[in-house]
Amino acid sequence: LQFLYFIAMAMRFYALITLAVGVRCDTFNAVGNKVFLNKTTGDSEWVVFNGIGLTCTEYMQEYGKDGGNYPGWWSYTNCFGGPAEAGGEPVLNGETKNVLNFLKGANYARSPSVKKVSFPSPYSQAVDPGSPGHYPAVRIPMSASCYLYDQDVTTGTHLTYVDTIDKIVQAFTNESVAVILDLHWNCPESTHIQGCAGAQSIGMALKNFGTNPGALAFWDAVSKKYAANPYVFYELYNEPYIGLQDFQSYYAGDATYAGMKEMYQTIRANDPTGMIVMAGASSYAWDAQSLIGFTLQYRNDTGALPSNIMYNLHPYQGASQGLEKSIPPAMR
Repeated sequence: LQFLYFIAMAMRFYALITLAVGVRCDTFNAVGNKVFLNKTTGDSEWVVFNGIGLTCTEYMQEYGKDGGNYPGWWSYTNCFGGPAEAGGEPVLNGETKNVLNFLKGANYARSPSVKKVSFPSPYSQAVDPGSPGHYPAVRIPMSASCYLYDQDVTTGTHLTYVDTIDKIVQAFTNESVAVILDLHWNCPESTHIQGCAGAQSIGMALKNFGTNPGALAFWDAVSKKYAANPYVFYELYNEPYIGLQDFQSYYAGDATYAGMKEMYQTIRANDPTGMIVMAGASSYAWDAQSLIGFTLQYRNDTGALPSNIMYNLHPYQGASQGLEKSIPPAMR
């Protein structure tokens, strides 16, 4: 699936940073409703992200996927990588190169032909007459329990999943492609963790996976690992659908759910400036109202706006969203 534009908000310019290997690289920051690419040359450019959302990485090593073959066979054969042989270390299988062919060079569409509508003030602030640059990105969906625990992977160790994801991340970020790590599922459908809702059967990130720490532990581990890589973005939860009536649970969390504020602050403790992608509370990421509510409530609570946030909107227009629900989220 192709995703087009994320709407950015909130502040903080940050300087170029150095990766662990000592190589300077581009960074990103949000100012107002724009994201800027800060180049190693010292130049800064307004950009939007165009790219491809991968699939299969959320379930590539779930229990039972290998169908009698060696553990990790399905992941290597049908997804982006895994053990190429029984007991082997995870390796990539070449599919990342196929994706890169669409994201780099002449195959990448940088200039869609559009004419922007002019609005009178103050609505003119919503549409900039200028043209942004276009930056390549991939979205990698993940199952958090596979990343943290052994119970969901047939290899007997979650590290195979962690290492496979990391190799995919490095393959793209080494080519200066932004990578959005998406908490897509709490646990896969085949989970052996009692009390952890599988796949998309729950509408929000879970505080715990059964008796194990859940989404906050996941984002703590992921953000610690990638804090020095500015090409890695964090998408807090794929498509919430708990509803506006549960805004406080969405915002601050409760005994069941990990709130957006909790996940945001967990990442910020490790990565103060990384880009964070956030969806609204209802309608499967087609809800701007609760995103505005999050921003205002966070300011009320902390005295500052959240930094380097990108709003996440998924306009399916399917049964759960519908035309009658389209205009208000779009206008907001």
